[in-house]
Amino acid sequence: MSALTENRSTEKRLGFGLAPLVKDAAVIYCGSMVAIDKTTGEAEPAADAANLVVKGRANEYIDNTDDGLRVQIEVGIFCWENSAGNAVTDTDLICYVEDDQTVSSDPGDNAVIAGVVVDIDDDGVWVDSHPAAVAAAIGKNPVAALVADPAACADMTTDLTGVDTGTDMTAAQAAMIVADLGALKTAIDANKAAVDASNAALIAAGLMASA
Repeated sequence: MSALTENRSTEKRLGFGLAPLVKDAAVIYCGSMVAIDKTTGEAEPAADAANLVVKGRANEYIDNTDDGLRVQIEVGIFCWENSAGNAVTDTDLICYVEDDQTVSSDPGDNAVIAGVVVDIDDDGVWVDSHPAAVAAAIGKNPVAALVADPAACADMTTDLTGVDTGTDMTAAQAAMIVADLGALKTAIDANKAAVDASNAALIAAGLMASA
């Protein structure tokens, strides 16, 4: 396409805008937290279950017993119930799904991210479900693929075979090289662990493709 030479009628989405198909036989209550199953692309009540990504709040009641229905989902900042057993506090940056109306500080079995904690008051926990907010909270912008595994680092060894510590270097110098390489490997391994954890969080939030 080329640059505009006249006014353009550009469509927009406000509040509503998501209307995915609903999982077969699923019942979604108006005002509930809704998630998408990454394997099917279908909507269902948010839960601590595998492959789910929270999208927002259902703005209608849907009984998909006969299948084929869609649900209107609004993305925004919504107030959810706080977990009785694993309450979200002001120190929590993100919170997790406990059920379709409750958020938790504990990731549970599947670490389904409900969103970013905006506020906590007598009404409950105010959570931002916008994908950009979740990505920023995790600490990265969405990217297309995982960072490559530095396999060479994991196999790093120090081999000074054939080095004459009397001519090429002293034994003390050789020991310093061994120590420096060991420290370097430790630092790289620690960095890889941090990257892996960040990647896992992004994948769980649906903001990064798995390998």
